[in-house]
Amino acid sequence: MSKLVSQTNSGEASVLRFCRTLGLSGFREFRVALPGRLSAIKPATDTAPRH
Repeated sequence: MSKLVSQTNSGEASVLRFCRTLGLSGFREFRVALPGRLSAIKPATDTAPRH
């Protein structure tokens, strides 16, 4: 957690509140859940018209 706290210029309490806002019990559950949730996100496709 210390690396995330330092890289985001926030405090441990803020990180814990964020995790709980996501419905998780804490940072440990966040670390476990994050890879699975990220892999479920489909990459955006480029829909801009090409000339």
